[in-house]
Amino acid sequence: MPVQNTALRRATARITLPVILAAAAITLTPTPASAAEGGDLENRSSVEMEYASFSGGGRVHRCQVWNDTLTARWADSENLACKQSALPASREVVGRYDVDGFTFEDRAYVVFLQMPDLSYLQVQVGKGVWTKITNADRAVCSGSAKPQCVVTIF
Repeated sequence: MPVQNTALRRATARITLPVILAAAAITLTPTPASAAEGGDLENRSSVEMEYASFSGGGRVHRCQVWNDTLTARWADSENLACKQSALPASREVVGRYDVDGFTFEDRAYVVFLQMPDLSYLQVQVGKGVWTKITNADRAVCSGSAKPQCVVTIF
């Protein structure tokens, strides 16, 4: 009997493991709708700003990013290919748009990054320098002379 139980367990494991792996692959594979999603950006300032996508087609510009890391939380400067778009004052870009970063082309700005421990890191960013955000981030910018942007994890 013990041999039969062992054989039955092995057969069950051979069948169960591929089913589990297939289910995980389906769950983790991005769909076309989720592939285009990015972070959310709200421009509550009184001036125009720019947002960019660092992935996908149409990357015809260059963006100097001060925080090009996996989590977009620590300094690691990089010049990335990007596709830039203008975001007028009092507008937002949310949902299906691929927002990977933002900047103010003509003025310096301040970024308050929410860290994993829920504290905030304050960073002074020069004009035209890009701040990268992740798909799990929401950035809200306000002010005019030197805009302030709060990036939170949502």
